[in-house]
Order: sequence, then C-alpha cells, then structure tokens
Amino acid sequence: GGKKKRGKKKKKKRKGGGGGAGGASSNSNNNNNPGTNAFNNLVAFTNNNNNNNNDDGEGLLGTAGSRQQQKLDTGIEGPLLIIMRHGKTEFNKLGLFTGWNDCPLSDDGRREATTAGRVLRSYNVEIDEVHTSCLSRAIETAWLCMEEMDCVWVPVRKSWRLNERMYGGLTGLSKKLISQLHGEKQFKKWRRGFDERPPPVDAFSPYYPGNDKRYVEMMKDVPISVWQTMIRSLEAGRFLLARKMPRTESLKDCMSRTIPYFKNDIMQNLYSKGSMKNTLVVSSENAIRGLLMELCDITEGDITSVEIPTGLPMLYDRKTRSICLLDDGKGDPLSRYNFGSKPELLFKNRITSNGSGQQQQQQQQ
Repeated sequence: GGKKKRGKKKKKKRKGGGGGAGGASSNSNNNNNPGTNAFNNLVAFTNNNNNNNNDDGEGLLGTAGSRQQQKLDTGIEGPLLIIMRHGKTEFNKLGLFTGWNDCPLSDDGRREATTAGRVLRSYNVEIDEVHTSCLSRAIETAWLCMEEMDCVWVPVRKSWRLNERMYGGLTGLSKKLISQLHGEKQFKKWRRGFDERPPPVDAFSPYYPGNDKRYVEMMKDVPISVWQTMIRSLEAGRFLLARKMPRTESLKDCMSRTIPYFKNDIMQNLYSKGSMKNTLVVSSENAIRGLLMELCDITEGDITSVEIPTGLPMLYDRKTRSICLLDDGKGDPLSRYNFGSKPELLFKNRITSNGSGQQQQQQQQ
C-alpha cells in the first residue's frame, strides 16, 4: 500500500569500455560463434560516449532539442519504432502451438517484460503510443514494460490484426508430437513455411475466434459468412450475424492483415510530418516475422531461417533497414538469444558476410 515515492534518479554507471557495447570485450575471444565477433556491431547503442550532463534521467525526449539527444542515446535519428515479442508463456515452455489461444505470461515472461522496460528507460526512451494484439500475453507484456518506464498513461491500441498467426487444428498441440506424427518436413512447412496452412480448426472449437466474445464484437472489418450465419442462427433460435474469421493461416495470410494495419495505423503516426511519435509494438512471433519481412527486405525463402526471441525490444533503423539492440551490459546477444540460423537477415548492415563483424560507422556524414 501507499504511493511509491518518485524523485530525481541518478543514472547508474554502465559497465563496459568506451567506444563499444558495454561488456563486449569479455566475449571477444570466443571464436566458435561467428556472431560473437559481430557483437560490437549488433548491439549498436551505448551511453558511454554520451556527453549529456542531465543526470536526472527524466523527460529527455519531451524537451526542445530532445530528438538530437535521442539520436545520441540510441544512434537513431527521428522517431523510434520498437518491436517486441511478448514475454515467455507456459505454452512456449511446454513446446505447444499457441496461435490465438489466450495463454498468459509465465513468471519468466513477466520478468522479461519488466527487464525490457528497465533497459529502455536506462536509454531515456519515452513512448508516445503503444500497439498490441488482442491476446493477453502481448497486452500484459506492454503494461509491465510501460510500468517500468513510468508511462502507463500512454494510449494503448489493441487490434486483432496484430494477433499471432492462426495455427488452426494444431492449436494447443505438442510440436514434438506433430513432428513425430507427420514427419519433420511437414512439421517445418506448417511451422515456418511462408504459404503453407495447417489443417483448419473446427468452427465450433473453443479455439475458433467466432466462439470468442472479444472477436465477435471487435472484428467488424471482415466479410460476413453466410454459412456461419445460418448455422449459428439455427443453433441460437434467432438471427445471429456471423463473420468469416480465420480458421487457419499461413504466414502469408497473417501478413495480409498485419502489413496493412502497420502501414495505415502505425506508420502514419510514426513518420508523418507533424506527428513523429515514438511507438512500441508488442505482438507475437509470426506477426513480427511478417513485419520484418517487409521492413528488412527478407525474402520468402529466407524468412524460414528467422526466429524472434521473447521479451526483447528491437529498434528498427529506417536508414539501414535493419534491426538494432540496446546494450544491457550482459554480453553477446547472439549467444543469449535465438534469432535463427541467419541473424544477418535482421542485422544485415551490422554483420559482414563472413561474420567478422568489422566496425561500421553509425553516423553517416
């Protein structure tokens, strides 16, 4: 009970040497992982070279000249687009297909979300707008992150178009079991393929969104289903208008709803003249994979090699069309997080093709 007393906070001294990411030098001798040598390029941002004398850490992005300070702190000029997958869930830990099933965060997932907010705040990042899916794991992740950043008052917009890919009849099933029953090749097509749809879920399954009140009330922007309207009206004994909701989706199908929403509802406020809002987007893995295909120019063939870690804030650099990470002082992110077999697809302008990680200038003259 009682209000939490807030006062001026002094920035904690960050670990690591000057000129590079904090703590990177301790991993420089690990030559077994080609990504290790690229660490200084992957983790692009550090406060070590920041000459800002304001030690209270408050309101740096909300004052005159603050956008220039933001560039110094994060290395990115202009408004920030921060993309984050929700924290870990119990389904993730058990290796189950989640899809639109509304499973909550695990304790680990809550800690991930809180840590993400703490790292963002340490870089003086302030959020103007938040977008999440309608799934509680994304919403809770956003709230925990915002709470740590002391910005719970920032508007949060929830949209079903940012929901995870609909896994259809695979929802709630063990990934290991599906691999054993259908073979590894088919399993990979269903899980990571671009245009491969899993078997559809039954329209009367609890996993079908037409049986979930939130989607019945929210999804007014999808076509009407004559067949579902007839069936549900007969069952209820009264007229019920039903809409055509997804029973299964490929990544391509998922992108057909996420990309238009991203362009029309997020990008408009992010980069339009007179707006320029720092934006946090919290969603699920496949929805984010689809967004990164668009943002980082990843091909249909290569997207199968991309993985998205849980609870990790990723900053999009529009100039280089690549993803950047904030240095949390804990070492090489490639050894701690799984970005898939081709992390260079995301960090393409920060890792050389041979994995040597030669330093690239962050500020172009």
